[in-house]
Amino acid sequence: MYQLTEEQRTELAEIRRRRREVNRSAFDASRRRMRDIKRVRNALTQSDEPMTVPELATATGLESTHVLWCVTAMKKYGLIGERTQDDGYFRYGLEENATLDDDEEEPAGS
Repeated sequence: MYQLTEEQRTELAEIRRRRREVNRSAFDASRRRMRDIKRVRNALTQSDEPMTVPELATATGLESTHVLWCVTAMKKYGLIGERTQDDGYFRYGLEENATLDDDEEEPAGS
């Protein structure tokens, strides 16, 4: 069996520490994106009519660049769709029967 030197162990520990930081950072970014998507979805749910990106930004308190990213992702996966156009901005509304993965209920017996 191969034995690591003390220097190799120290280097390996440092590599693992850096990798944990990268993984944690990626995980946190993913959680923030999902939270932002939920905020956009909730704003659309509470609205009586489709909303533009600037209106969604105001309703959610997010920057319009983040809202646009959320809208693009949600549109890609069929959660929302373009309804009409208003002053150069599309109005977006929720698609029927569209759910996020965590919206789905767990099957009985899980």
